[in-house]
This record gives sequence, C-alpha cells and structure tokens, in this order.
Amino acid sequence: MKHQVRECTKSDLGSMLALANMMHKESPVYRELPLDEQKLLDLADTAILLPELATLLVTTDQDGAITGMFGATATTEFFGPSISTCDLFLYVPKEYRGSRAAMNLIRKYHKWAVSIGATRINLGITTGVLIEGTGNLFQALGFKHSGSLYTRNNPHGTNKAQSISN
Repeated sequence: MKHQVRECTKSDLGSMLALANMMHKESPVYRELPLDEQKLLDLADTAILLPELATLLVTTDQDGAITGMFGATATTEFFGPSISTCDLFLYVPKEYRGSRAAMNLIRKYHKWAVSIGATRINLGITTGVLIEGTGNLFQALGFKHSGSLYTRNNPHGTNKAQSISN
C-alpha cells in the first residue's frame, strides 16, 4: 500500500483527533493523564499558520484516509541561537504498522527541519510502545541514539496548567 505524506489541513483535524485518542489509550505512559483536544487543535493552528515553528504531517492511503500522523516543533537551543527541532508524536495505527508510513513521515519531518535551518533534528520515544523497534527505525534512517529519558511520577502533581512565574 502506497502512503502519501503531506502537511495536515483543517479538514484533517477530526481524523487526527481520533488518532490522538487511539495513541493516548495505547500508551502505558500517557493513558493516565488527561488528553486536551483543544490544546491539540491549537498546535494544529500554529503548524498551519506558522510552519517555521511547528509541523503536523499525515500519511494517507490511495483513498485519502489518514494512516498515520507526526508532529514536531522548532525552537532555539537554550544555550545559544541554533535551531533545534523535536518531535511531539509519531503515531501509526496498528493495522498500518510495518508499512512505509512511519518512515515516510520521518523523512518528511527531516526535510521540514532542514528547510527551516535546524542544526539538530531530534526524535524521541516516550510512549512506552514499541521502543526497540522504533529506535531501530530511527537508526536505520540515520538518527543516532544520543541519550535516554527517565521519568518519575509525582502523586501530588496537578493536571491544571499553572504559571511558574509567580
């Protein structure tokens, strides 16, 4: 099955929210946290209106159905002016895994990052799903393992956005 990759449009948002819910439920890391669909829609607005700051990509099958999605942001490094990109999510539903969907999304992400002048193009695995296989895919596409993420939950944490500037 051939997968076409393109930037998301407003008409894709309903399908992308459905996939976001699937991804959220599948992840043993994130499923216990709330999913804020409005926050995802705000990210989509940013990616559509300011493509130098964020990108949202979809893969589609020959009938135009969305078969995967990818989101990333760009920022400057905290210690200097270099642009760095970082993925926010990569999700391909189970029935499309093993296809070229994920690989095509990553390649399009790389092209976007290069087009905005990024000096560091990052991919991470934080969902707890298919960690080894996803890492192998990243490495096969030329990305190098550069670290690990360690998480500790705070049982007294809040799910409400708070200002840290107080």
